[in-house]
Amino acid sequence: MKLLIYGTTSHSNRLAEILMQDNNIEVIDLAKQFCKHAKARFPIFFYIERIKKMVLAIYKADLIYTIFMGNFSKFNFIFFLVAKIFKKTTINHWIGTDVLIAKKNMHKCAIMQKLIKYNYCGSEILYDELKEIGIKSEIVPIVLQDIPHYISKMPDNHRILVYLPQGREVFYGLNIVKKLIYKFKDIEFYIVANDSDIFSGVRNVKILGNVSLSEMNNIYDRISILLRIPEHDGLSLMLLEALAKGKYVIYKYEFPYTFKAQSYEEAEKAINIILKKEKKPIANQEASKYIAENYSTRLYINKILEKMHE
Repeated sequence: MKLLIYGTTSHSNRLAEILMQDNNIEVIDLAKQFCKHAKARFPIFFYIERIKKMVLAIYKADLIYTIFMGNFSKFNFIFFLVAKIFKKTTINHWIGTDVLIAKKNMHKCAIMQKLIKYNYCGSEILYDELKEIGIKSEIVPIVLQDIPHYISKMPDNHRILVYLPQGREVFYGLNIVKKLIYKFKDIEFYIVANDSDIFSGVRNVKILGNVSLSEMNNIYDRISILLRIPEHDGLSLMLLEALAKGKYVIYKYEFPYTFKAQSYEEAEKAINIILKKEKKPIANQEASKYIAENYSTRLYINKILEKMHE
């Protein structure tokens, strides 16, 4: 069986690596094929060479799986048109920002939908947003690395972890986070992915900057709550990790074993409920079990490969 993969580099490269371990699947990694030929002296020849490689790859494939390619562009249109001409089964996976783009370009997106056979999306949030613009999809979480399912240590006192990437603080809920920090002065807030001085001199804030995987594991041992309230989200790996480790999660959207909060008032209420319920942090065992049973690399890959047999 030959599977063609193309789309966002970080996703497609990792998926190709995983699938190449299966002797029954031949992976056609189109992104790598594009990288192999040198850029031509004249742009038109470079583009023609890419189209030739694309057409040949599509012709050889038994199944085509793309990520972040559901929106209209000249290349995307030609890609799916060629697949349609060759009567290939196609899957496009929506992951987040592409859904926001689609909502602003519904008519062009509708053209693409005539060429794409199946749509997957990473979460219920994206499923609902795609449904609003007339795109029927199936929820298939992208899990490119198995999430360690073990209950991490719980601290003696509640601490809150916040992902607040530098340069995108407002998008990730800075205004709400600030109010909560000043409201709950007896709770420490750990800020990751940011080493700016926005909380300089604030006693109950620890700025941890960019941290490694091993450092993140240590941080999880010291916190009891994850606060994640971005303007928009797909399927957050941090959300899954925190739940798998038995942490409480306050999240912008509906998600099993989390507290939904879309405003400062709702986030404040959620923190107060947790503090009242568990004065000393206790692991969220049911949440960890739920992630273990529903989110894995094998489940994700099986949902792709099942379309080969249709």
